[in-house]
Amino acid sequence: MAIGFRSASAGALCLMCALFLGLVCSARGAGGRVSSIETVPAADVMLTHGVIHTMNPVDTVVDTLAIASGKIVYAGPLAGATQWRGRRTRSVDLGGRTVLPGLSDAHVHPALGEFLNHRLCNVHALTVAAGLEKLRACAASAPPGDWVVGYGWYDLDNPEFDRVTRLQIDAIVSDRKAAVISRDIHTVWVNSKVLKEFGIRIETTAPAGGAIIRDPVSGEATGMLIDAASHPVVDRIQHDSPYAVPTTELYRLAMQHLNSLGITAILDAFVDAEAASAYHELDLAHQLPMRVSLASPVLPSNYLTEIPHIAALRDSAQSSRVRLNFIKVFADGNPEVGLSSFLTHDGSAQMTTPGYYTAEQLRAVVLQAQGVGLSIFVHVIGDGAVRDTLDAIDLARSGRGTADFRHTLTHLCWVSDADLPRFKSLGVIANIQEGWLAPSAFGGPPGYDYARSTASGPLGPWLAGRLMPYGPLQAAGARLAAGSDWFYTDENPWITMEAGITSRDPGGANRVAMLPNHALDLRSVLRAHTVDAAFQMFRENEIGSLEPGKQADLIVLDRDPFRIDVEDLHKVRVLQTFVAGDVVYQAQPQ
Repeated sequence: MAIGFRSASAGALCLMCALFLGLVCSARGAGGRVSSIETVPAADVMLTHGVIHTMNPVDTVVDTLAIASGKIVYAGPLAGATQWRGRRTRSVDLGGRTVLPGLSDAHVHPALGEFLNHRLCNVHALTVAAGLEKLRACAASAPPGDWVVGYGWYDLDNPEFDRVTRLQIDAIVSDRKAAVISRDIHTVWVNSKVLKEFGIRIETTAPAGGAIIRDPVSGEATGMLIDAASHPVVDRIQHDSPYAVPTTELYRLAMQHLNSLGITAILDAFVDAEAASAYHELDLAHQLPMRVSLASPVLPSNYLTEIPHIAALRDSAQSSRVRLNFIKVFADGNPEVGLSSFLTHDGSAQMTTPGYYTAEQLRAVVLQAQGVGLSIFVHVIGDGAVRDTLDAIDLARSGRGTADFRHTLTHLCWVSDADLPRFKSLGVIANIQEGWLAPSAFGGPPGYDYARSTASGPLGPWLAGRLMPYGPLQAAGARLAAGSDWFYTDENPWITMEAGITSRDPGGANRVAMLPNHALDLRSVLRAHTVDAAFQMFRENEIGSLEPGKQADLIVLDRDPFRIDVEDLHKVRVLQTFVAGDVVYQAQPQ
C-alpha cells in the first residue's frame, strides 16, 4: 500500500489504523520539526497500555510514550504522562501490544535488492544443466532489446558453475548480449558479445580489485568476470539496458519493503553520485520514510582521486534524512575463487592470498578519508584482510586529532584471536551479518551446512571452525552493529536475528546448529539492530532507543520478542512502523 508521508493523506491512514487495531492515531501535517522538547507544550500523540521496550542503557520497559513534532517527549508510566496531554493530543491504546525502537540495517544494498530480486530473470538452480535451461527460458521471455540477463547462479549451490564458459552461454544466446549475475554479485558470467562490447581481449589486464578468468591453455577470457572486472557490466545492465529502472523508483519500492519489516534506518553500503542524488530527491519530496547513511566505493586504482570526489558529493548531497559518512573499501574477495586474504595458522601472513590493497595503500586510504572527515567501511572476509585493515587504522591514529570517526569492518568471516580485542582498543565497529550463522544462509542444496562444506574443502576444518566469530568478538568487547547485506542474504531481521541466536535455519528442517559457540543472545542482536547500529551511523543521539529527545522512530509488533521462544522469532509480524511520529507502514488485517 502506498502511503503519502507527512501529508494530508495521513488522516485516511489513521482511519485504517483504527479499523485494524482499534486505535486512534495521530495525523500530523507537514509541520516543522523542533530541536528541543522544552518548546513542545503538549504531545501530538500518546501511546498507552503497551509493552514498550525503550532499549535505553538499563533496558527500561514502560507502558506509555508521548510524541510531539516527531520526537519522543515522554517515556514512562501512564500516571506520569499527564503534563504532556493537551486538548489536541490523540490517544493510541496499544492494548498490550509490544513496541520497539525502529530497527536499523547497517549494511544493505536496497536498489540492488529490488533490482536483482524483482527485476531480473531468476536462474537460480542447483545444477549447471538446470541453470542453463533457465537461462534459455529467460532468453525467450526477455524484454525487447539487446540484453538477456539472469540472476542467481552460485558456486555454493554447485561448484560446477565456476566452470561455465562463454561458449555455453553463446550456445543459448548468440544474437544478443547475455549475462548471469551470481547471487553474491561478485561474479558475472557473460557471452562473447559482452566480452567484445567491453573490449575484453586476450591482452586485456584485469583491473585492480578484480579478475578476468582465463583458459589456462589459450589465455582467452572464459567469460567469468570477478569483482571490479564485472562492475562495468553490472552498471550497464542496471542503468542502460531493457531491464533498467529509474533509481528513485528502485529506492522508493525498496524503502516500502524494508519499512514493512520494521526497518527505519539503513546504511546503503555502495552508492555513487546518482544513488546519492536519488535519495536526496526523495527526501526533498518528503517521500523517504527512512534515515539513510551512505558509503561510496573506492578501488586501489582510483582512491587518490575518488576520495576528494566523495567528499564533494557529501557536501552537496546531505539532506535532513540522508548523510554520506563512509568510504567503502573492498579489502579482499571471496574464498571460493581464491581471493580472500588469510593468515597462516600461526598468525603470520600467507602471501599466496594477498588482499586487494598493499599495506601502504590501506593506510593511505584511511589517512585520506580522515583528512576529509570520512570514516571507512571495509569489506573483509579473511583474517589477513582484517589484520591489514586494523593495522592501517592503528597507524593512522596519529592523524585523527580530536575528530570522531566510526571506522567499521563488515562481514568478518574470519578474525584471528589476536585481533579480537583490537576492535575495542582501536574503537573499530564490527558490522556483523548474524543471519550468516545459519547453515544455509548462503544457499546450497537441501541439508547444506556452510561450515561443514568449508571444512571438507580447500580451507579445511581449522578455518571452518573459526567462521563468523561474532560471539567471540562481543566477548572481546567489540561494539557490534548488524546489517543484512541484502540483496545477497535475507533482509528480514526477524529471520536473521533468530539465526544469529540459534545458528540454525529458522523454520528449517535441519535442526543441527552450525556454529553455536559463535552465536549471540537476543538482547545483543537487538542492540546490534538498534542502539549500536545507530552509533555506527552517527545517529546515536537521534534514534536507536525510545528516550525523550530522540526521534519517534518505532515499531508495533504482534508479539513480544522477549516473551516467545527464540525459535519463533521468524514468525514476528510488524503491525505498524513509525518514522518521526508518522505511520509509514500499516499491516493488512489477517
